[in-house]
Amino acid sequence: MAPQTPRSAALLVSPVRRRIVDTLEELPLFSADRTPNRSTGLTAAEVGERLGLHVTSARFHLEQLAGAGVLAATFHRHGTGRPQKRYAALPDRATAASPPDDAYRMLAELLTEALAPREGGALSPEDAGERWAHEHVRRLGAVDEELPRAQTPGQWLAKVGRVLDLMESWGYEPSVRTTDHGRTAEVALARCPFLSLAQSHTEVVCAAHRGLLRGALEVFGEPGADVTLEPFALPGICLARLTSPAVLSSESPVPGEESVRV
Repeated sequence: MAPQTPRSAALLVSPVRRRIVDTLEELPLFSADRTPNRSTGLTAAEVGERLGLHVTSARFHLEQLAGAGVLAATFHRHGTGRPQKRYAALPDRATAASPPDDAYRMLAELLTEALAPREGGALSPEDAGERWAHEHVRRLGAVDEELPRAQTPGQWLAKVGRVLDLMESWGYEPSVRTTDHGRTAEVALARCPFLSLAQSHTEVVCAAHRGLLRGALEVFGEPGADVTLEPFALPGICLARLTSPAVLSSESPVPGEESVRV
């Protein structure tokens, strides 16, 4: 939730409004088809249905919360009909404002590496992140052997899971789903420990994280993986897409095309 102002704190004294905010915060980061998620949020009618409120009452409370900056309100259009006004929870900036010491140390080290003078010129933030991963991921005990390249969707997702373990240790709350028959993992990175820094210096911080993801995958035996990072694809959440460089066998079961927590 966004930092509380006197007005927003007063609004949340109401149990009904507290339940509304909790309901929106508990939506999944990803969803199948068009079911609601943290990005799309809910309409006033959907909130009323979930909480047993008349739509007019639900809309009144939602507008009060949106006006105080507790919720985000946006219009979504499907087809040719009138756009729907939907309400969504804002990221938990209070939690994101206190990165773990390891995360701060990691970012400081790789940015120092990027700025250090060297033959051929300084490294880019992305190259620095990749180099940091190569030098530190193995030392952190995340891998102690040479790992073969993934040949099945399950083996690939296991590699992605190791990367997510690292991201969790730095303070993120990652969720992942697979697409392209398991070859691509879409990773939503919530509770970024560097949210305020990423908002003011997006390309520097996000480039460093692309390098970290790519370097970690290389350490885990996946050189050549395609790594993209979409900053703030959802409110306060970045979306990484990790695609295996191999054509994966379909002989092993593929995880469902839905949200799973690794």
